[in-house]
Amino acid sequence: MARLKRVLLSPRSYIKSILLVTIIYTIYLSTSTTTSVYLTTTQSKLNIYKNQLYQKINHQFNQWYYNILASDYDFFSDSNFQQQLTAIKSEKLHDENHKLDLWNLDDSFKLPLSVKVPNYLLSSSSSSSSSSTDEKPLIQPFDPRLTLSVYYNYIETHINKQSHDSSNDLKLPFHWSDWVDFSKLNKYILNPLKTDLCSNLFDLSHDDKLNEDSEIKSVDKYCQFMGNTNNDNENKATKMLGYKIFAPAHAQTGDNHELIGKSYLYTQAPSPKRLVFLTNTNDNYQFDIDNYNVNNVTNSILYNEKLTSDLESKVTKENEQSSTLNVLSSYISLIKNSPPSLLPTKQQNNQNNQNNPNDNEINSHVIDIPEEYFINDPRSIINQLESSNSQLSNSEQDFLSSIKYSVDCNDPPKYFYEAKFVKAMKENWHGEHYDWRFFNGVTIHNAQQQSIILHRLLKNYLKFTQSNNLITWIAHGSLLSWYWNGINFPWDNDIDVQMPIHELYQLARFYNQSLVIENVGTKHLGNNKQQQNAGSDKNEEFEFDGMGRYFIDVGSTITHRTKGNDNNHIDARFIDIDTGLYIDITGLALTSEQSPDRYDDLLTINQNSAEARQKLDQLKQNQKDGNNNNNHSFKNQQLKIYNCRNNHFSSYDELSPLIQTVVENQPGYIPKNFMVILNDEYNLESLTKKNHRDFTYFNNFNLWLNTKDVSNYLAYKHSPSDSSPEGNNQAYSLIKFNKLSKSDHINLLNYNVLMMKEYLETMNFTNYHNLELNQLLKIGNYNHNHVNTNLSNTSIYRESYDLFNYYRDNYKLGYSLRPDHFINFIIHDNSRWDYQLQVDDLIKLQKQLNDDPQQQQQQQQQEKEQQN
Repeated sequence: MARLKRVLLSPRSYIKSILLVTIIYTIYLSTSTTTSVYLTTTQSKLNIYKNQLYQKINHQFNQWYYNILASDYDFFSDSNFQQQLTAIKSEKLHDENHKLDLWNLDDSFKLPLSVKVPNYLLSSSSSSSSSSTDEKPLIQPFDPRLTLSVYYNYIETHINKQSHDSSNDLKLPFHWSDWVDFSKLNKYILNPLKTDLCSNLFDLSHDDKLNEDSEIKSVDKYCQFMGNTNNDNENKATKMLGYKIFAPAHAQTGDNHELIGKSYLYTQAPSPKRLVFLTNTNDNYQFDIDNYNVNNVTNSILYNEKLTSDLESKVTKENEQSSTLNVLSSYISLIKNSPPSLLPTKQQNNQNNQNNPNDNEINSHVIDIPEEYFINDPRSIINQLESSNSQLSNSEQDFLSSIKYSVDCNDPPKYFYEAKFVKAMKENWHGEHYDWRFFNGVTIHNAQQQSIILHRLLKNYLKFTQSNNLITWIAHGSLLSWYWNGINFPWDNDIDVQMPIHELYQLARFYNQSLVIENVGTKHLGNNKQQQNAGSDKNEEFEFDGMGRYFIDVGSTITHRTKGNDNNHIDARFIDIDTGLYIDITGLALTSEQSPDRYDDLLTINQNSAEARQKLDQLKQNQKDGNNNNNHSFKNQQLKIYNCRNNHFSSYDELSPLIQTVVENQPGYIPKNFMVILNDEYNLESLTKKNHRDFTYFNNFNLWLNTKDVSNYLAYKHSPSDSSPEGNNQAYSLIKFNKLSKSDHINLLNYNVLMMKEYLETMNFTNYHNLELNQLLKIGNYNHNHVNTNLSNTSIYRESYDLFNYYRDNYKLGYSLRPDHFINFIIHDNSRWDYQLQVDDLIKLQKQLNDDPQQQQQQQQQEKEQQN
């Protein structure tokens, strides 16, 4: 076995040694040449250039080393490979064992976009003789097809009325039960005999084994049992549920966290302040919520007849007993008959937030961030708002109050809370990646669901920020995953983005506590049609896109720009309300925090000027006087270095201009010197090493594949005796994988259907990403050698821009690579397909519980015992 290792690994070590000598010699020649070329350059600038050159060469060396024995097949252009793959896909789609997994790759599959509307929601049913199908349950099933259809139809009906009376802005009713699945609360709501779940289920204080080493919060600090209360001060939802959750619970079991979050939303959580409906263009609809501070279930579709008063004219009558709404048809009808242009200005994209200084088409590919966007000056914001001549909106008033609170708060409390698990739970750390209010179970073990949610999260965040002119870019692990193939790592649980502090304030001012709704329909616009108004081209056909809903939550102390007490590293979140997964949003600002030593060389770049020498003298004097805060603040100001509240630093030169790229098939932005940023945060090996955790990167597929899945194929291909302990070694596995032939690759996809699905879903995009990355690396190299050149005027920039336009026009830029979460869910769960059947089941359950509430109590006790 040891001999086998030497035979396999020695050649690589030999090659590595040769490459290392070559690299060292190349660096020597390069730096010598650099010295002669840059004789007029200061020593510090030369050091920076050498460092960047070293990073570039070292990166190239690592790429050579990890790819030296790898095969290099161009499957994207290989017609024979593509024909074989098409044949395999067709075969699997006709295989009953696999067709369900591949439904979104079946062009003939008819999406279930229509939902049966219960008779009790139609106005005619209340006036006609009642029948069994007209019975109205206490609660109704959750289905975004119904919710969005009702809201689209309601908005369309009222926009024309509103356009004739601009003084009467449309406000929407809202309750969380129309937007989040509360089915796990059904048995507690419908049971007339209320059980004290606070003490019987949520209280873990008496279970020493379960709460060992965990921070358990006293149940009375977040839960109150109400029983069958008739207290007029309690809202209807609290009375129906029998208890209320009014605060996060800290460490809990996973099952309990689901109930706790849903109970809070159902009974106590305030409504969003605003609903933002995205469209297939850069226009969107924005409506304030009526009485958003009040949680009132009577504002739901089930109880609020205002939402359904005109619904009957919109439904499709299949027969006398069945009426349906099609969510895509409702969306198309809205944007064609009542486009956003008919709305008052403030209910379209917020015109007060036209931040992007590069608003023409060519410059949208490059964004020069104004340096003042990194200046944190909350008091000037307070003065501006307080002296405003126009009346502040509700959102602006709340923003002003929040900024005042933040400025006066010396010890900020923790703002964001996650679904933290008790340590006794296996893999308890997973709960940290979910917002406690929207937690709906761990998704990381379902790779398909996880990839769908994260893909849709980023798609809609980028769409939202683009359409509302907010400058932002991907960061940290999300930037690293983009570098590899443009899509999220399969092991990631969240997404990271950054924005200047100015943009964070804009996000908080206009969109804090907003619910963003995905555009249900999309169409391939191409060329310059993305600048058209929604619905302007009535001849193009729409395709279904998705029904995601995302909650924007900005922290309460964003004026604090240093680590402080470590309670609030994250400034804001963009949260998927189906699962609780989120995007972490952090703002960058100029602060008094000490910046890393790697920026010190920048201090003397301009030492030949009198002004620079004077500033350096002042800096040295501050340091001599021991005035560290002033010292760091002055230094950061001179070097243009900014940081977030978790002390991640970036220089202005590293960030700006932002370069447009494509992330998960969506237009987005990355920092100009992304290679420098990634090297400083992760080191160069992270950009080249092809093994991480349980995954191996396959160049020929442009994907991270589960190492065990590929090893299983190799064992299947050969024999059990071929699998040895060496197969668990990453280096050994990589050598075996590098030897895979063309036929091995096609057979691997045939062997593993989900792997084939992933390749087919991402193939066009990841191929484009490789081409784009090569162009962006050239731009990065050009930046190092032509510091003062306007990037948008260069031929190398034009090549990148043309490539972007070509992909946009020919490969449906902006389309989702993955299916909608809810549609995928109901296709795999037939019980959720028919809405009327779910209503009937609820009515039956309601009758059953009314007849025998004791049985439900016994069942709840059994569930608690099983959980313990």
